[in-house]
Amino acid sequence: MLCQLDASGRYCTGCWRHRDEIAAWQSLSEAERLQIMAALPAREAMLRSGTICDWIRSDAA
Repeated sequence: MLCQLDASGRYCTGCWRHRDEIAAWQSLSEAERLQIMAALPAREAMLRSGTICDWIRSDAA
């Protein structure tokens, strides 16, 4: 399955990764991938409830 970004163009509506994470995925280490994957359930909940702010992300730029 391919990622499909939300209306903001920031997050995949299927896996909830940020567009920067999607772009970097192939070059990330296994540890980095696991760290992202561990954060996805909480991110999904925040995105679905509308409580996530992109500026909170330390790597948002």
